[in-house]
Amino acid sequence: MKIGIDLDGVVIDSETTFRTYEEIFDIDTVKGNNLINREEPKFQARYNWTEEQKQEFIEKYFLTVSKESNLMSGFVGVYNLLKKQGHEFVVITARGGFVKEMKDDAIRLFLINIIGKLMIN
Repeated sequence: MKIGIDLDGVVIDSETTFRTYEEIFDIDTVKGNNLINREEPKFQARYNWTEEQKQEFIEKYFLTVSKESNLMSGFVGVYNLLKKQGHEFVVITARGGFVKEMKDDAIRLFLINIIGKLMIN
């Protein structure tokens, strides 16, 4: 069976890193507490930022978040189990939609962390 997997929040724990940098940006750059909905998954609706501030956040932090995020705990074990059962994987991601280099970084992260760990096991 082919299984589609998203990178962010499934393979890569980017959501934790995003939230950290969103807080830094909100306090340091926007100079306030503009949080309007803590439960909202997308920063565009979580904060009361202007369109210019949203774009500034993207330009300032998206690639940093991509480079600093780690694999989700337990992902390699689940991947190995499903692969051993004969399943194939298709990666589904919007990475590169905002910042082109994020796609390249996702490929690097996938190859180094996932393929490298699989070769060790």
